Amino acid sequence: MITKVFKKMSIFYFIIWIWAGSFWYYYVFIKQSSEVQTSASSSTSEIVASWSLSQSITVVWNAELTDEQQLKFNKTGKVTAVYIKEWDSVKKDDLIAELDKSQALINIEQQQLNIENAKLKLQDLYKPLDASKIMEYEKNISQAEDNIEIAKKELDLLLKTQATSVQNIEKNIEYKKKDIEILEKSLVDAEESYQVTVKEQQKSLTNTEIEIQNTFDTFLLDFKKELTGIAENIETIDYILWYTEANKTKNDVFEIYLSAKDLTLKNQSEIYFSQAISSYQKALKADDSDIRSLLSLEKELFDNMYYASDYTYKALENSVEAASLTASEISSKKSSMSSIRSKMQSGQATVLSYEKKLDTLTDVDLVKSSQQLTLEKSVDNITSIKNNLDKAKNDLKNLEKNLTETLEDNKLKLISKQNSIKNLQTGLEITKKNLSRSFRMTNDYKCNQFTKWDKKSRIKFIWCKKRTW
Repeated sequence: MITKVFKKMSIFYFIIWIWAGSFWYYYVFIKQSSEVQTSASSSTSEIVASWSLSQSITVVWNAELTDEQQLKFNKTGKVTAVYIKEWDSVKKDDLIAELDKSQALINIEQQQLNIENAKLKLQDLYKPLDASKIMEYEKNISQAEDNIEIAKKELDLLLKTQATSVQNIEKNIEYKKKDIEILEKSLVDAEESYQVTVKEQQKSLTNTEIEIQNTFDTFLLDFKKELTGIAENIETIDYILWYTEANKTKNDVFEIYLSAKDLTLKNQSEIYFSQAISSYQKALKADDSDIRSLLSLEKELFDNMYYASDYTYKALENSVEAASLTASEISSKKSSMSSIRSKMQSGQATVLSYEKKLDTLTDVDLVKSSQQLTLEKSVDNITSIKNNLDKAKNDLKNLEKNLTETLEDNKLKLISKQNSIKNLQTGLEITKKNLSRSFRMTNDYKCNQFTKWDKKSRIKFIWCKKRTW
């Protein structure tokens, strides 16, 4: 079924192709020719011309040569002449172009001179050797052998020197590596020590702050208790002296008997009592954030209360007994003053104890400052170790680079010295061969020549002849 359809389609396209070709042929060749003839017959121009049309086909192609050769000179140089043009025909042996011959001619002349020099040297080789020439050869051979021995000794010395130099550099490299290991360990230890120091300082600072706070809290508690007790003691003393405005007239019945024997004692007691009241008022109003100021106020208060109670005690001792101030009352009041005086002495001792304890406690700011200095020293130490470590690593790189360069330089020097020895040995062999060849080439002539020489020269010649080169 598919084959039948394909055949039908092929026939259909073939018919269309024939129809299109016929249409194109008619339009191009028949219709246009008739239009040209019609136009020519209807022209009114005075110039008459006739022509014929023929069929033409425009073809575009690329032409290639079947045998193409790319010509070039075997040497570089300046082209001085070209004898053909493009598309000219040439045949075998035709001259196409020429290079500048001036340098080539100079080279030819130089080679000719070299040939002449070689001929002269060859002629010299065929000349008979005389005694002076033989001595010159012997001298050159001996000098060459000495030079070879010297060069070998220099080579041995060079090998030893190079080995020592390389060993020294390798030792320095090992030492530097050990230094780096020590510095790296020191750096690790220093950093760990720094961290430990930071933790210890934080702990120490916390403990200091806690201890100071505990001391301050204890002191405040004691200070408030002391103020309460001092208030009661002030009332007790005021009950005897009746100094305050509220109680000033209550001792009128026995005031004339109090310290009647020595009124100055009563006056002193009143002065210190007044100062004690003033100190007490200041202590009540004081800022409790400054422990040293509170200690100073408390010490002042204890001192004033001590002297107020002491002078009151002495005033009682110097009182006159009366119905309003009996002996038992005096004794009772003296006992109260003695108790107060003892308490004030104890308070003074407590203040001194707190002051000493505060002196032993380091101020937090001072602790921080000291810790900061310690940390800065640790940081400086770490920085110094790092700098030394970087320097050691840089030195190690330079040493390794120096070792590489030294090995390379030693290799070049060794090759140079070995080549020098080879050149000396080659020169020696050439000298020996030249002497031997000269003997072979001039033997007969030299023998006849030497028969005219004296005995010493003839013996010398025979010795040279027997020598193996």
